[in-house]
Amino acid sequence: MLPDHDGDEATLYRARKKTANRSHVCCECGDTIKPRDQYHHAAMLFDGSWGTYKTCLACVDIGDHFTWTSRAIECLWEEMDEFVFPETDMQEIEKDCRKLREKNPDAAHKLMSEYQRYLSEREVDDADE
Repeated sequence: MLPDHDGDEATLYRARKKTANRSHVCCECGDTIKPRDQYHHAAMLFDGSWGTYKTCLACVDIGDHFTWTSRAIECLWEEMDEFVFPETDMQEIEKDCRKLREKNPDAAHKLMSEYQRYLSEREVDDADE
């Protein structure tokens, strides 16, 4: 079972790939899932309450590529910023992008964009110190 963003384990979990009939927002990156796009839909029961989570396939593939023993919902990019990006250089990210591109070119593009965002934010933080 996947934990939610508080780390609680889901009592029940059901996930499937769906095709959007209308626009949705990815719970990981905040990008729009457009009508006719495929996405990952998860329904989970936490402490007696149901939650639904819609994730773009790029975020799903990136999360799958960087496997953790257990990954919390709605925390992919926080985990990437905290655990993956600080230990990674551009050469390693380019290698990961090549692997992702074989399965999902959008995931490769998103990973590179997010890594560049991380580097830019780190440069700003370093300049402020």
